[in-house]
Parts: sequence; C-alpha cells; structure tokens
Amino acid sequence: MNISLKRITEDDLEILMHWRMRPDISKHMMTDVTLTMDMQRKWFAKYQASDDEIRWIVNVDGVQVGSIYLIDINQRHKRAEIGVYIAEKKYRSLNLLLTIHWNLFDWIFNETELHRIYGLIMEGNEGMIRFNIANGHQIEGKMIDHIYKNGKYYDLNIVGLTKQRWQEFRETVTYQKCEVE
Repeated sequence: MNISLKRITEDDLEILMHWRMRPDISKHMMTDVTLTMDMQRKWFAKYQASDDEIRWIVNVDGVQVGSIYLIDINQRHKRAEIGVYIAEKKYRSLNLLLTIHWNLFDWIFNETELHRIYGLIMEGNEGMIRFNIANGHQIEGKMIDHIYKNGKYYDLNIVGLTKQRWQEFRETVTYQKCEVE
C-alpha cells in the first residue's frame, strides 16, 4: 500500500466539499454544513492567505480517501489542533490511521517548531478516543455541553500529545513510512 499526504489544492475543493457534507463524516464534527463551490473557493482563498492551518489529502495507491489537518496553529504557544477523517469506507482501517498519524507526528515534531498537538473529540465518538490513546495521546479533560448540534448538547473530550511524549512513544512502534508534503 502506497500512502501519501499531499497538501490540498484548488483541485481538491469539490471532493472535500462532498466529503464534509456527508452525514457519516459530519456526525462526528462540531458543525453540519451545506457548502457550494463558490463557498469552497472563498474558503480556499482565505486558507491560502493564512498561516494557522495546514490541510492534506490522504492518498492510498493514488486514490484520494480522506483528509488530515492541523488547525488553530499557534506559533506563540507552539501548538495546533489535529483532525482527520477517512471518507472512503473501503479504506478505513486502523493500519491506515496509525500510518498517517505517526508519519504526520514525525513531520510535526521534526519539521516544525510545534511542541504540542491536541484533538477535540465529540461525545459519541468513543472509537476515536480509544484510537488516540493507542497512538500516544493522553486524555486531558472534557468540556461539558460544549457543542450544541441538532437540538442536543454534546461534550468535547480533549486529547493531547507533546513532542517529548511522541519521542518516547515512537521508540515503541514500527510503521510504514509515507510522504508528507
């Protein structure tokens, strides 16, 4: 399996739009959205002008299967929020998730000055909480009734990983290397 993380381009906007609006993807996100290509182009122009987020398309054997991203990059505090989704169901696997995360962690902690990454995981996505613990994150807390969506309040679980913790954890695992653009 040939895996790579390619920075998003304008050519990716349509597939990202369709993925983001799918109920099986958006149910674990803090918002549900209805998007248009015009909205995507405006968002992409803002994205290109900013330095507080980096987004990649996950490719497996040349097929676009999902997205992984860093948002709210804060250079002063040397931290960022990480998020991921694998949209193409036949490619969803623990192996793929671990491969892309561990390669991205290497990139984050070796190629940037970030010291910490964290994830905000909505209540009801217990699989992602277990996944994050398995890949080195620690549970750091919970924000109670933090998200109001579809007439209901949801808690947000906070998981985090520091550079030092990654370096220690990294010594205990082996994984396929992939390109991170």
